[in-house]
Amino acid sequence: MGDEVRREAKALFVKSAAEMTQGIQGVQTALKILRNYYAGDAQHVAAAGAGSSIIGILEVVESDMSKTFAALQTDEQEAEALYVKETHENQVTRTTMEQDVKYKAKERTDQEATKVEVRRDLEDSQQQLKLHLAYLAELEERCIAKAETYASRKARRDALIQGLKDALDVLQGRAAAHA
Repeated sequence: MGDEVRREAKALFVKSAAEMTQGIQGVQTALKILRNYYAGDAQHVAAAGAGSSIIGILEVVESDMSKTFAALQTDEQEAEALYVKETHENQVTRTTMEQDVKYKAKERTDQEATKVEVRRDLEDSQQQLKLHLAYLAELEERCIAKAETYASRKARRDALIQGLKDALDVLQGRAAAHA
């Protein structure tokens, strides 16, 4: 229930309550006057039957008006209690939602900070990985034996055979010179 609606309902109750109170007081005053009128004077005793029926009707009207006024007051009290309850619930809900927004904003900020930190760590780790892979490639180049190709083995063997032939020719040339 909105504040404006509640104010309007309260103003209507105040107006109605004043009118009901004034009406009940008017009926009570009329009853008092009629009772005094028919009770005190001997001339009016003959008309007491008619007076008592009018008084009876006014008593019923007073009773109905009193019941209506009591119901009006009860309705107003219930409406006020409901308004207070809903207002309190709305304040609690609003406060809860505001706190949720604050906590979620803080959580988001924390997650953003964590995300930035994780990205930096990832970049650092990737840089270190590059360096280690480069060093590993260098070590593999130096330490792992590679199979020679056929052409390089043949060229080395041919050079070795040629060197042996040259050495044999030199040795045979010396041997012939000594003999």
